Amino acid sequence: MSNETKTDTTNGHLGEKDGVSIEKTADGFLVSFPFDRQLAKIIRGLPDANYEKELKAFSIPMSSTPELGKVATALRTESRAIHDDMLSIKALAMESGFKAQRQNGGVLSGISPKVSEYHEPAKLYSGEVLNANGRYIALFSGFGKDNGAAFLSVHRVADLDRQKIMKGEHVGIVYNEKFLGVVTDLAKYKTDAQLEAECQATIGKTVDGVTVTDRGDHIGVSFEMNPALVGRIRRLEGAVFNVEDKIWEIPMDKREYALRAVHDMRNEFVLDEQDAEMMRGLAESKIDGAKVNKAFTKNGQEHYGKVVAVSDRYALQKAGGDKFTLHHLAALDQHPKIDQNLSIKYQKGLGTVVDQDLQRAQNKALGR
Repeated sequence: MSNETKTDTTNGHLGEKDGVSIEKTADGFLVSFPFDRQLAKIIRGLPDANYEKELKAFSIPMSSTPELGKVATALRTESRAIHDDMLSIKALAMESGFKAQRQNGGVLSGISPKVSEYHEPAKLYSGEVLNANGRYIALFSGFGKDNGAAFLSVHRVADLDRQKIMKGEHVGIVYNEKFLGVVTDLAKYKTDAQLEAECQATIGKTVDGVTVTDRGDHIGVSFEMNPALVGRIRRLEGAVFNVEDKIWEIPMDKREYALRAVHDMRNEFVLDEQDAEMMRGLAESKIDGAKVNKAFTKNGQEHYGKVVAVSDRYALQKAGGDKFTLHHLAALDQHPKIDQNLSIKYQKGLGTVVDQDLQRAQNKALGR
């Protein structure tokens, strides 16, 4: 990647540098770079940035000139980091591949590991994560039958639907037509036969917060209110909530999909409880005898206070005295940030987040 910059005398950000090109036009600027979701996210934060498909570049109006310099710096810094992390992960993958070949034995002399960053849509890439850095992972998928070469595939974390993947995990990745990778945790994966046996053994019993019952021509699924679990079962075709019995019903012809959903929900329930317990521990570290309760979400219920911690699933809000409130991020219209002084009001299970300090400043500016 070139580090040379071509500039004119008035715009130091013009030209090509670190894989990002900025060109001046009659109406503004054109910004182009090899496609990357993180880089696209950065430039879309620029006012009125618009992607020109035919030009394969983002057009930026002249009115956004003051902000362009900062964005250009951010783009080039990230692009350089992406490039460096790609070189690093490839080097690490080669090293891991050679080590695996030595441990495996039988590899032909002079054979090097096969490390690839190409991803074919709909193909399953599965195996153990041997290397990981901030932007890439290297996945080991086995050895060549003829020469014993180790095969590793490199994956950009920004292109995956799960961002936190670490060394030692066993995952499966399938890319869709938009080259977004869907990640499956193979350590938790179970076959349809295993799920069926598990269902038969636990029918009518609550396991990890979820209960499965036989309702004749339907499967019944019930659980305590959790927006993440609700979101998962709602994605299941044919799932309908029985208001009178307070249970989700799924047609019997969708049984295997229902059991897969139940499996995912139980895994999520365990992770959710662990997350909530961690937040309770954080509250206890701030105030002895802290009382932590999950947010009451009745229509019109409003919660006030400063956010003291945010995890993958929860925001912990100081509610006054020794009281704290846990808000599930999946139930909020925006994710809170630490130290924000918020009002969170619930309606139909959805919490509307308002930054009270920001609102007061805006009201003052408007003379209210």
